[in-house]
Amino acid sequence: MNASGSGTSLSPRGLGRAWNRFFFESGVPATCDRFRVAYSLVLIAYVVGLGADLELFHSTTGLLTYEASRSVIDPDTSAWLLALAPNSDPWLWTCYASLLGCSVALLSGIRPRTMAVLVFALLVSFQHRNILLLDGEDCLFRMFALLLCFMPLSRGFRVFGSLRSSESGEAVAVTSRAWALRLVQVQMCLVYFVSGIHKLRGSDWLQGHALYYISRLDDLFGLFPLPGFLLESPDIGRLLSWSLVPFEILLPFALWTERTRLVALVAALSFHASLAYSMNLFFFHYVMAAGLVAFTRPGDGIRLLRGLRGTTARLLSLPKILCRRA
Repeated sequence: MNASGSGTSLSPRGLGRAWNRFFFESGVPATCDRFRVAYSLVLIAYVVGLGADLELFHSTTGLLTYEASRSVIDPDTSAWLLALAPNSDPWLWTCYASLLGCSVALLSGIRPRTMAVLVFALLVSFQHRNILLLDGEDCLFRMFALLLCFMPLSRGFRVFGSLRSSESGEAVAVTSRAWALRLVQVQMCLVYFVSGIHKLRGSDWLQGHALYYISRLDDLFGLFPLPGFLLESPDIGRLLSWSLVPFEILLPFALWTERTRLVALVAALSFHASLAYSMNLFFFHYVMAAGLVAFTRPGDGIRLLRGLRGTTARLLSLPKILCRRA
């Protein structure tokens, strides 16, 4: 996933070659399939959660009528498919069942690009029906569905074999149609980088008080029990607050560098897993984890296992080395 090329000049022709190499000569089709599978798994859970309160938030007898929903959105914006019968609950459930079915079909690899188009259209329809519910995770679900429409996707559930195949990334096939995968990677890096830069604009993160305040938000924090010293110690709170800002700013650069890519992926997934354990942010961390799959390459599973084995072996041999030196 290293985007840099050797010998790239700063001339217009050299910059043009670098642009083409970045967007059109570096996509791995197997990575597109892994991203599709990871995204679809999270999408199905997201759609199931949507159905739990479907009539409450999207029907004409719920909290927001169709006419009221049009008054809080751009008048040129339509609810797409739901607008065909905006006051019909049977049509609402038909669209919902279609969204769930298309999500399962996308996971299974049944005409995946067609399913991605339908998923995108249905997601936009539901999100435009009640825009007051939207947050960052909804935008990512919609954006990833759109980019999947332009990816070279294989049929079937293809993920584990591509993780094990190809020891070297240079040996795998690339395709000029995988430019949409690059846009997923760019979007992921922007989320991290802008989040880190935005934290620098306030004083709470710079002074190290931010996580203390966040841990007191009962509706967001405390999803599962945590050790008391993490929440009560001012020094640990400041250390975690201060470390999070450079982590988010530097993570995109580590993801783009081949030498640090695997370490950055493990760190990012561990970061989202810890926040998903401690905070109630719905599906945000899960869809971010799916987006990180766009940075994987064939053979990563083998390289990661070898790295873990080597690290474990060095740790086990450390007592023997210390005894010899003593």
